[in-house]
Amino acid sequence: MSGKTLTLITAAAAKNNGIGANYALPWRLPKDMKYFNRVTLLTPPTNPDSPRPLMNACIMGRKTWESFPDPFRPLPNRYNIVITSNPSLIPDDTPYSVAVPSFAAALAHIDSFNGQQGQLLIDRVFIVGGGRVYQEAMETPGHHVQIFITRVEFPDADICDAFFPHIDTKRFTLQPHQRLCDVAAFTVPSGVQTESGLDYEFLFYEDEATRI
Repeated sequence: MSGKTLTLITAAAAKNNGIGANYALPWRLPKDMKYFNRVTLLTPPTNPDSPRPLMNACIMGRKTWESFPDPFRPLPNRYNIVITSNPSLIPDDTPYSVAVPSFAAALAHIDSFNGQQGQLLIDRVFIVGGGRVYQEAMETPGHHVQIFITRVEFPDADICDAFFPHIDTKRFTLQPHQRLCDVAAFTVPSGVQTESGLDYEFLFYEDEATRI
C-alpha cells in the first residue's frame, strides 16, 4: 500500500500522552467518543463512475480490539483489521473484520481487498491503537502520516499505563484549526471544551514533508 495517508487517531491523551489505564479509558468523555466515531466513519461521496461504495478501515492491536465493549466490537460500519499472533481471535463470520499477523500485513490486506472485485472499497485508513501500533505507523516509510489527538487536562495522568508515542514536532506540525476541519470534512468545535469536569481540545498534526 504505497503512498497512502495513514491517519492516527486516539480518542484522547493526557499531557503525558497517557491514553489508557488497566485496559480501559481513564476518563469518560461521550462527546469525544462521538467525535472519534464521526471522524472514522465519514467517507466522501462514492465516485459515480465506481459502483463500489466506500468504507474506512481501522487498524488496531489485539488489546485495543478486546477493550471495545461487545456491542461495539467490531466497530460498526468500518473495516476492522486486528494485528495479532492468534489468527482465530476473530470468528470467520464476524462482519468486515480480519486478523493479520503484522502491521505490514494489514497494509497488504488493504491492497489485496481493494484489488478484488468485491462489494466495497476501503477508503481512508485509520490507526486506532494501541501504542505500539501507533509507533509502527509513524515509522513506516513511504506514507503520509496525520495525527488527530484530543489533548485532555487530566490531573490523575500518573495512573495511565498505556501511552501514545511522543510526537516529534520537528517532523509533525501542529496545524491551524481550519486544516483539522478540512481533513475531518466537518466543522469541529474550536478551543477548549469541557465535559465531565475535564477540559480538552481537539488538535491535528501533520507531516507536511509527505503531504499528499
